[in-house]
Amino acid sequence: MLTNTCGRMVARWMLALSLAIAVAGPAFASEATNAQVKSLLKARRFAELDAHMRAVESEWKKGHIDERTFKDSWVPFFDSDPALAPLYEAWLKAMPKSYAAHLAKGDFEIVQGRNARGEKYISETSESQLRGLDEANERARKALYASLSLDDRPLLSYYMLIDLTRYDHEDDARHLLDEGLKLDPHGYILRLRYMTTLQSRWGGSLHEMKDFLRECRAAGLDAPKLRALEALVEDDAAWVARERQKDIAEAARHEETAIVLAGDGDLLFGGCFECMLKMAGWDEERLNHLDRASSFFERAIAVSSDDGWTWGQLGFIQSKLGQPEKSAQSLKRGAELGDPYAQNEWAKVLWFGVPPVAQNRTAAVPWFEKAAAGGNADAVKNVYWAHKQMAQKP
Repeated sequence: MLTNTCGRMVARWMLALSLAIAVAGPAFASEATNAQVKSLLKARRFAELDAHMRAVESEWKKGHIDERTFKDSWVPFFDSDPALAPLYEAWLKAMPKSYAAHLAKGDFEIVQGRNARGEKYISETSESQLRGLDEANERARKALYASLSLDDRPLLSYYMLIDLTRYDHEDDARHLLDEGLKLDPHGYILRLRYMTTLQSRWGGSLHEMKDFLRECRAAGLDAPKLRALEALVEDDAAWVARERQKDIAEAARHEETAIVLAGDGDLLFGGCFECMLKMAGWDEERLNHLDRASSFFERAIAVSSDDGWTWGQLGFIQSKLGQPEKSAQSLKRGAELGDPYAQNEWAKVLWFGVPPVAQNRTAAVPWFEKAAAGGNADAVKNVYWAHKQMAQKP
């Protein structure tokens, strides 16, 4: 018999949140410009690339673009392709005094470290993976500390160094924040980055986050930015309620407060607001508030439509709400995006022929196989059962 358990990989995308860097902002952070930057790097046109990045920084220093747009202009270097490593070394060799080259190298190595570690809990992470994280972090740290003496306002160097402290304790995040704020006493992105180092999941606490929020108020940050920072505090309260206290109703209350405070999420890191919406949907689903859960998952998809997990959960809820056509569409989309749970559920829709989808057992089997290969335990059983049934066909 085909089995059915919602194997939801919540931990994976909760950890993935820690990797997020906002991909937003006009002009210098547009997709077209990002592609051009990558093209210059791959073509080894380092002088042109360096000149472009200096021009972006000059616009920030003149006050023509804000610090968030300036930060987002470095997104092209937050690249997961390890084959690009020689290009960064070549850029540094060609221009050893380049601030941009050192900063880009640090940015690149940060994501290499995160990829080496993986997204699982520490208990499920090998020594080899952790060693890969440490080695990449050390390369990033070396490049970033070298960059500090190469620019008169190395704001993003401090930003990235603060980020590194979440994964090791080689540096003092508070000291880095204080040094960075000397460059811009009313700056926001350093405070936002530092706030994440205080999250309970990274060894901080709600108490520390609330204290820092009070400090930000005293520094005179404007109301929208203070609300965004407070949203992170409420999100952390939700995490504590969910993971430590096992109080889902309390987690839902805090998460939904965080969403209200975050507004459109534009002042948070890329992926952060989407994750809040997902977690709110997940909490409401477990509380059996299916209409509310559906609404949060739909909002998450409106923010980013390429996450298979969200489509799979939405499809599951739509099925429970008696919406088979919508459910089938959502499960199919989640399956196509590679989510093992959605793949298993879409395979069952095809196997049984759930109206309006016609029965097609031949088409169902490859989806069972993909879901099994992706680690869905139910799919492993379903593959065996489906093959057995197919073999018995007259």
